[in-house]
Amino acid sequence: MNYMDSLGIAIDGGRYVRIDSSINDLYRTVRLRTIRVGQDSAKLDFYVFRKKGPVVRKSVLLKGLSQNGDTSTELTLKVERRSFAVWEITARKPDGTVEDIRVRTGIGLWPLIIAAVALLLFGGWLLFRLVGGDSPVVSSPVSTVSEITEKIEPAETPQLIESEPIETPAPQFPTQTIVYFRPESAKLSNAAMAELKTLAGLIPEGIGIEISGHCANYGTERGRRVLSRVRADAVADYLSGLIPFSVSIDVKGYGGSRPLNRDSELQDVNRRVEINLSGDGG
Repeated sequence: MNYMDSLGIAIDGGRYVRIDSSINDLYRTVRLRTIRVGQDSAKLDFYVFRKKGPVVRKSVLLKGLSQNGDTSTELTLKVERRSFAVWEITARKPDGTVEDIRVRTGIGLWPLIIAAVALLLFGGWLLFRLVGGDSPVVSSPVSTVSEITEKIEPAETPQLIESEPIETPAPQFPTQTIVYFRPESAKLSNAAMAELKTLAGLIPEGIGIEISGHCANYGTERGRRVLSRVRADAVADYLSGLIPFSVSIDVKGYGGSRPLNRDSELQDVNRRVEINLSGDGG
């Protein structure tokens, strides 16, 4: 899934953590151990990720979190994306009770559909008025057929003007395409596969492309390079079955050496694979 519109949570103003679930997944379970020992309540800020960073969409004060013992409280969240604009979150407390939370990230599809139908109805009504639905009928007496003939002017013969056909430019292969990955994963999401299929239809024969993998700045340098190369291989394997045989593919893994954002809370943009036009194949 693309990092845009992903869902995250921050507890008591702490670090932003992604907890989103793809609309094609059933649900995702997240366990958080950031509740202090003996803490009875916590403020949960739910974020949605935009181009300029995380934006708070809903804040909830969750009570009844204290438990016996000297260990930190574990909060379990069941996250389910019900539509493109709604997440359903079930928070399970240490005592076994649950609290349902709904987070809305946009206006959804139904208001847009209703607005479109209303616009169509208004356009139909306006067209009916313009054509003459409410125009009064005015009749005038005519004495003879000859008078009608004299009043009719000869119609001008329309002249046909030949116009040159307009050529529609063919879709061009983009110089760069980016697909994103989940943390610590090299599995292609449904959105990434759909984007790669579209890209494959635009790649012409005889060119060269470079597929470079990248990852967030976590773990060891060797681990980051291995993960970035595995991500790049996954994209190359998927594309190789869709593009012409004459296209040459150069696969590289850069680890975390080429980040798009160095902010620790915005590392989702670095978990990516870039497909770039490298020149003629050969």
